[in-house]
Amino acid sequence: MTTSIVSANSSSSKFDSKFSGLLRSAENIDSWMPDKNLQKVIVECLGLNNVDEITKELLGSQHIHISDSSTNLFGQITDFTGLEYANGVNFSLGSDTSSRTFDSVNDLLSSDIKEKASWIFSGDLKSVFPNGIDCSKFNSYLNVGIDPHNTWPINKVFSLNQNNYTSFFLSFSDAKIFNAPFTVTNFMTYASLYIGNPYPSVPLHYNAEVQNSGIKFTLDPYYSVDYSKLVGQTFVNTLERL
Repeated sequence: MTTSIVSANSSSSKFDSKFSGLLRSAENIDSWMPDKNLQKVIVECLGLNNVDEITKELLGSQHIHISDSSTNLFGQITDFTGLEYANGVNFSLGSDTSSRTFDSVNDLLSSDIKEKASWIFSGDLKSVFPNGIDCSKFNSYLNVGIDPHNTWPINKVFSLNQNNYTSFFLSFSDAKIFNAPFTVTNFMTYASLYIGNPYPSVPLHYNAEVQNSGIKFTLDPYYSVDYSKLVGQTFVNTLERL
């Protein structure tokens, strides 16, 4: 009786070589990006057809932009694992319908994601930073931009009189800005303050100078006001002037 022995030949070796790389790249996405909502957001961001098209190699060639104004899934992401494979990440918060705070996202991000991530904050900052802005939490990020069109009410009362109404000082702590180092204040290039109703009889327009510990507001000389004209006037902050 003749016994034959089957061994690996050259064709089977070629098979292994040809497909081993494909098998490695076909790693199941759930094993390295477990959050289904994040997967869907990546599909939206990159204009893909389905999540099966997402690979580590693809993310490595892409800069991912995730905004609460461009996707309604942002607020449902509970795990951002997988974004560390992206070439870069941009986060944006501040839309009128924002369902997330900065802290709720910051607490979920690993150091590997933070070091390649940038932030832009705009619009309704009181919903993004309900307890104020703690600048020390920005230290790990690549870049941070704040565009405060609408901030929170400041619980600071100024008793202005004929001697001090032309200039007064607002500390960063009063403005709910905490741990702001010089490197941050140095980039605060513009601030303004308007006191009065939307159409007050005597508008007050203040220029602002950013200093190390706060902001000094000085009445714009162009709008110089005779203090006697302010007597008896009532100025109330409204939502439009917060």
